[in-house]
Amino acid sequence: MEGIPKTRKEAIASGSDYYFTNVPCSRGHIAPRFTSNKNCCDCINERNRERTIKGYWKGYGNLEYKRKKREAASKHYQKHKHLYRDNNRIRRKRLLLASVFTEEGERRMKLKYLEAQRLTLETGVEYVVDHIVPLAHKLVCGLHNDANTQIVTAEENARKHNSFSIEDN
Repeated sequence: MEGIPKTRKEAIASGSDYYFTNVPCSRGHIAPRFTSNKNCCDCINERNRERTIKGYWKGYGNLEYKRKKREAASKHYQKHKHLYRDNNRIRRKRLLLASVFTEEGERRMKLKYLEAQRLTLETGVEYVVDHIVPLAHKLVCGLHNDANTQIVTAEENARKHNSFSIEDN
């Protein structure tokens, strides 16, 4: 496809919303991918068509709809509270095992977390400490140290969602 970057890295650098690798997605589509989340455009279009047919979008954005969603999320949490606690316990353990600290390294990490808090207070936008190479990923395992962390907005960190790609680095 002409005019569309060939890699995600090029798309990010040029500010393009799409890139085209000419490599099939997991469903076999050879289509452009979204730069923001690496998803295949054809897969997203199929999913949205299915959702439209099922009435997924009806009342979307309605205050009553939002209230019901919050209630459902709260009930889900109450019902599965033990799973949330287990996941938090597992994450804390993973952080401990992935930590390689000297006293100086530990001090730098604390300063990084404090810097994220300072930015949040000053700007009103939530900042967090993100692991560049995720602590838990099927291909790699990053470390919890100063060299593998960066301060980003919470929104940007949520968008990244434990993803790692060699072409991103």
